[in-house]
Amino acid sequence: MTIIDDNLLSIVTRAAVAGVVGAVVSVVAGCGPQVIKLNLTMPPTVPAVVEASPANSDVGVPADVNVVARFSEAMDANAITETSFTLEQGDVPVDGIVSYNAAAFTAFFDPTERLERNAVYTATITTEALDQVGTALTDAFVWTFTTTDGGFAPVVVAREPVDGAVNVPIRTTVTASFSRGLEKISVTTATFLLDNGEATISGDVALNEMTNTATFTPHEPLALNQQYTATLTSAIRDTDGSPLAGDVVWHFQTEENANRPMVFDVSPNDDAEDVSVGAVVTAMFNKAMDPRTISDLTFMVVDGDTVVPGTVSLSFPENTATFSPTEPLDTDTGYTATISTGAADISGRPLAEDFAWTFITAAPGIPPTVVDTFPNASVENVNVDTPITAAFSASMDPLSINHMTVTVTDGLRTVLGMVSFATRENVVTFNPTELLASNTDYTVLVSRDAADVDGVPLAEDFSWTFRTAFPRP
Repeated sequence: MTIIDDNLLSIVTRAAVAGVVGAVVSVVAGCGPQVIKLNLTMPPTVPAVVEASPANSDVGVPADVNVVARFSEAMDANAITETSFTLEQGDVPVDGIVSYNAAAFTAFFDPTERLERNAVYTATITTEALDQVGTALTDAFVWTFTTTDGGFAPVVVAREPVDGAVNVPIRTTVTASFSRGLEKISVTTATFLLDNGEATISGDVALNEMTNTATFTPHEPLALNQQYTATLTSAIRDTDGSPLAGDVVWHFQTEENANRPMVFDVSPNDDAEDVSVGAVVTAMFNKAMDPRTISDLTFMVVDGDTVVPGTVSLSFPENTATFSPTEPLDTDTGYTATISTGAADISGRPLAEDFAWTFITAAPGIPPTVVDTFPNASVENVNVDTPITAAFSASMDPLSINHMTVTVTDGLRTVLGMVSFATRENVVTFNPTELLASNTDYTVLVSRDAADVDGVPLAEDFSWTFRTAFPRP
């Protein structure tokens, strides 16, 4: 006898309504009432894009943006490629590298080149993107965004040598300072040029991002009595992608006579910091100097308007003048050293001009600093079980590294955890007692009460933030 009661019929009916497919009813034979077995198979889920960045219709998007798409479920990494994730400007494909973060269900499109300014771009996730069981998106996911127009053009605010300069030393560097920060990759030997009218001068170009100053350093001394032309091309861009309004060009003339002596090396270096208060000051010349002209009258060190007392000597064959202060220098103080034109070589030729450089002595007890962190500041998709570390610039007092000086918060509460310190590596580690929350911003604070082994604390609190990964569905 086969029994199919109302409950069984109800189960089959509910499964059909819920979309369950492949419901198979089988009868198990035996003595007495026969048993009904149901084999129910759930339908496959369909993946979808649940979040995109930049968002659809966004404007003013930075030209160096990475395009991001997050899926509703784990995807097949082999199906997330340059074919299934594309970016176009109109009908023109944008070259880029596609990657996939399995933990966050997130795909990234990293353009090979900076995007055009004030341009509309279309990003597409095609139906070639598959989840881990081979199910494709129902339809292609398409969104658009517009890049920033870049704002005002940067301008050159200072040049050295100045336009029209004469008697420029043949060992000069050429510098240009800008009104705002520049995109470092746009400042190169292709965009900062020096020529003599017949050939381009070989050299190196560097950008100081603190002072917004570009420097061209020739590989060889320049020629005597020669006019040179420096050029900054309009391919130089600021950090918003705005180029110079046009090429900037200026000229200068080198000195006529290179037989004069010159200073080519000094110690401490120009603009040096944290110089020992017991340091001596030296200057090395390019040729033999007349010792009668190297004295405390021609080699001086000053602190503002105050002349530092000391003795001056000249060594051979190093051709090095040494200033030895009578007393240790003051701490945390700026000094200027000068070799005047009274210094002459053994043939009586003096320096063409005074040679001066500056340095700053070390402060008493330099505060330690945090020099590295993990996770790095502003990083996203951090695993929820990640330990948090900070490395210091100096050996720290382990007693000052504890749960009072190293804290982690999520904006509402303090995270419980264990604090440990590795003295050899000068690294503090915070291990949360429980897993961090998903998709949450955390702030790590190392307070100024953390001190080095000499008792010198941090100059100020140090903090950084990071965001944990999205939860798995």
